[in-house]
Amino acid sequence: YYKKRLQDLDSQIEKNRESQSAPGLNNSAKSAASGELKLWDSELNAIYNEILERLDKESSGLLVEEQRAWLKERDSLAMEAARNSAGGSRESVEYTVSLAGSTRQRAYELVETYADVLSD
Repeated sequence: YYKKRLQDLDSQIEKNRESQSAPGLNNSAKSAASGELKLWDSELNAIYNEILERLDKESSGLLVEEQRAWLKERDSLAMEAARNSAGGSRESVEYTVSLAGSTRQRAYELVETYADVLSD
């Protein structure tokens, strides 16, 4: 169920990208990246919270610690991506694109890792 939801979200985002690149549409890259980040962040939070509800206290504590470490790593990767365009108009776009990509990847990772928990 969750894997299908993630695949559907990927399809939705791809359709949005295609329509935004159509001639005459003037959406900014930052706005598009921010929209994708919001979608992925919302989905990740839904999956994460569902898993937490189903785990025992010890396992949920470990997941919380893992998630905190992942957040630090995600933010660090985004800062690194932004540095590649430091001072340029793409700096904030690169930061947001990196956050969205990492968040997408984490959502898939949680669904794979906790497939047995989510299928109960």
